[in-house]
Amino acid sequence: MFLTKCKLSLSTGLLTSAAFLMVPGMAVADTTAAETANTAAMDNVILVTARKRVETLTDVPLSMQSFSMEEIEKSGVDNLQELSRFTPSLNFVNGSQGQGGRTISEVRFRGLSTALPTPTNQTGSVFIDGVYVLGGAQSVGFEDIERVEVIKGPQSAYFGRATFAGVVNYITRDPSDVFGGQFSANYSPSFGSYGLSGGVEGPLVADILTGRISASVRQKGAQYTASDGGELGRERTEAITATFVLRPSDALKIKLRGGYSEDNDGAAAVGYYAYNGNGNCAVGTPITVKTTAGLFDTSLRKQFQCGEIKYNGNLVDQNTALLDFPAINGMDAVSLYDVLVRNSTGDPLLAKAPKLERIGLTRQMIRLSGALDYEVSDAVSFSALTGYNKQEVNNIRDTDGTPRPAGFQAVPFAFEDFSFESRVSYDPDTWFRGSVGVNYFQQKIEADTDNGVSVTPERVVGNGVERVVTSSSNNENDKVKTWGFFAGVDIEPVEWMTVTLEGRYQIDDYTKFAGSNAGGNLIAETLRSKNFTPRAIVKFTPVHDMTLYGSYSIGVLPGTVNTRFLALSPAEQAQVLAIYPDLPVKIGSEKLTNYEVGYKQYFSDLRLQLSLSLFHMKWENLKGTSALIIPDWTQPIFSVTTPGTAEINGFEFEGNWQATDNLSFRASAGYLDSKYKDYSNTSYNSYFGIPAGTAYKADGNKLPRNPSWSGAFSTTWVDQLIGEWDYRVRGDVMYVGKQYVDESNITSLPAYTTVNLTLGVENESVAVDFYVTNLFNERAWLSGRRFIDVSAMPLDMTVAGQGAFLTPTDKREIGVNLRYKF
Repeated sequence: MFLTKCKLSLSTGLLTSAAFLMVPGMAVADTTAAETANTAAMDNVILVTARKRVETLTDVPLSMQSFSMEEIEKSGVDNLQELSRFTPSLNFVNGSQGQGGRTISEVRFRGLSTALPTPTNQTGSVFIDGVYVLGGAQSVGFEDIERVEVIKGPQSAYFGRATFAGVVNYITRDPSDVFGGQFSANYSPSFGSYGLSGGVEGPLVADILTGRISASVRQKGAQYTASDGGELGRERTEAITATFVLRPSDALKIKLRGGYSEDNDGAAAVGYYAYNGNGNCAVGTPITVKTTAGLFDTSLRKQFQCGEIKYNGNLVDQNTALLDFPAINGMDAVSLYDVLVRNSTGDPLLAKAPKLERIGLTRQMIRLSGALDYEVSDAVSFSALTGYNKQEVNNIRDTDGTPRPAGFQAVPFAFEDFSFESRVSYDPDTWFRGSVGVNYFQQKIEADTDNGVSVTPERVVGNGVERVVTSSSNNENDKVKTWGFFAGVDIEPVEWMTVTLEGRYQIDDYTKFAGSNAGGNLIAETLRSKNFTPRAIVKFTPVHDMTLYGSYSIGVLPGTVNTRFLALSPAEQAQVLAIYPDLPVKIGSEKLTNYEVGYKQYFSDLRLQLSLSLFHMKWENLKGTSALIIPDWTQPIFSVTTPGTAEINGFEFEGNWQATDNLSFRASAGYLDSKYKDYSNTSYNSYFGIPAGTAYKADGNKLPRNPSWSGAFSTTWVDQLIGEWDYRVRGDVMYVGKQYVDESNITSLPAYTTVNLTLGVENESVAVDFYVTNLFNERAWLSGRRFIDVSAMPLDMTVAGQGAFLTPTDKREIGVNLRYKF
């Protein structure tokens, strides 16, 4: 079935991509420039195409890192989460969305983290050959990748919307004009993890058409076992991709790429730490907090966790089976299989979702792209790029994350987007060059990220309990349409200085839906945002292979509407306003203003490359979430979006040194001082006993879920073994600093360090690596997010407990990796 779907999707995809090329496309990565960078050789100088032309990593006046395919293979990295450990100020964690797993993860740059990440609300994004990846970034493999460029700071000048704070751009390899291929396999007996991938490529029409087809399967073994005997943490991805490059003339190149993939995961490896049962700060502990009315001396109204949550692997436990609940309080028995699989509530979104008969996740994705590059003359070029993504997801999860059977949800998603961009570039190899273009992006989302189809947690009513079964009533059938018009120029008044001026004018129409109101009328609100996002860079090259630069840039994210509030009846709206009288119905665009200075230098005699950047950013209208408790409602937790302001200061460093022909080093480090400047949240009122009409203020606190310090160090020794065989020894050390669980900065996760070790042998066609990841089996929490304790919810939600969902680091794995090229 999987291969049948793959064949159908690829056939349809390649025809669709060809049709897309009849209209201007969304070009961000210049494939001609990428090809030049891929084939160039500059004695250990790294080439990049982050600004749509070939530059060395030393020349480009941006804070960025580039990882070649060779570097990725030898490091053993096979997904974005692992790659982010080597990249300061990039934090990507599977499971950043509450209950964990690969449902919706968040690409975070420089400490910018959204309160509730969704596909329309991300501070950073992933692209493949310049085409936006709509969700599923955690599933993208590296099988066809030439290199990965990680670019930090607002990038709307080249990548458009959804690049508020940074971009990860996967650049794929063009098929070779010589027949060949490669095969790789890896296996770890530690937990049964394995991967298989292979591909063949070569000429289809001599000197005109080349192609490649590749397929892969990757499975991460379950590292934990639940108390009911089920697996926790198993993840599996199957993918097939086809790429064709057509060169009818020296001036014209057309690249088509289509792929289909499936994710099939078990229950997430995630733990829930309940403050009521485990917290070290008792009710009544005196505290002083900031409120909208000023400092307030109070005491804890609920047991809390003060300080670090120490690692405890026993917390990684939950239900892994779809249970039958017995009848209670005169209510009929509830079959989770009937509700969440057979869809007894008749939920329309669940009816369309991929079939799932277990706790876990299934996802089906189609990604298509087409690129055209045409050299009009020596000085003028035209490029076009178009992309289409479709994704259907079904996720069944234990909402309380504990072994106690309480609440369960089926959360179906359906995402779809289309984009195109066309660009004309002028580069006469003189003191002036520039480009101008237009971009269009369209996105549609059907989801209910808050509730889905739910069997609500057991709620205490007197001496008994009650349970509620609900269908999703707040499907976020959101639509986004964006037009962008952009231009940029480079001026070199003298040989040692370049001034770059860029700008993009962007129009966003963001339509949010919130089901129907009390009168049965559909609630929808469209928010139009018009923004100009400039970037100005001054670059100095006082000596050869040295770059000094200063830049100013702005990034924007579309605003939002509290449509859930609009869907309420007048009486219900009055109840909400009584708790939060200043609730904003509309929130304007988020704005990030970035100031950056940097130094880069390549010492050719030493074969040493250094890069250092310092930055200051101001984040305005950042979207936060306040959870309002409405005690007598069926679903008493009512979430609203609120705005705030934050400032971030920091630096990023990277160094690459080929010390000898045998010995090389790579080091990176980053520091972030990210603090709220103006941010309030009523979610904390009940914890701290804050009076009604005021709200908790987080001003001066650090932004959560991002460490202040992070860094990585790698060293590699290569030498001849025998004959044509070389051996290689590599060690990696990665450090992640302390991070806070939420805005209050009361609860934190401790810093941790992991070490990887690889021993390999290789010749021109074969490589065998024996590896150990997390050599010393460091046990720590990778990420944490505060969440209400829903394992036993009282009828009066104002006294409900709190806690945190925690994602653990991977345990030690020992394995072998084989690569063969022909």
